[in-house]
Amino acid sequence: MSADPNRGLALELERLRGTPGEGPAEIKGALALLVHRTDRVDQELGDQREALSGLESRVDGAESAISAQANHPARLAAVERLVWIEVGAAAVLGTLGGWAVGALL
Repeated sequence: MSADPNRGLALELERLRGTPGEGPAEIKGALALLVHRTDRVDQELGDQREALSGLESRVDGAESAISAQANHPARLAAVERLVWIEVGAAAVLGTLGGWAVGALL
């Protein structure tokens, strides 16, 4: 009972027949997965860029508010000057009003 040498070859060829069809299918599946991941990463990157742009806008707004307050000491001095002028005027008017009332009584 000798084994047919062609039988082993036939079995090996039968086993290998499915291999060429499986290779491209695996490659296509891997490529589809990579495309899906790339799309997801691109979407996340776009979201991060939008968030960064929003933060940059907020920082710009804060910087402009700070620069608007840069002349705060000069504005404060002007307000204080006006207050002291008004206080002095009120004191003078109060004194004159007191004299006038005293003169009438």
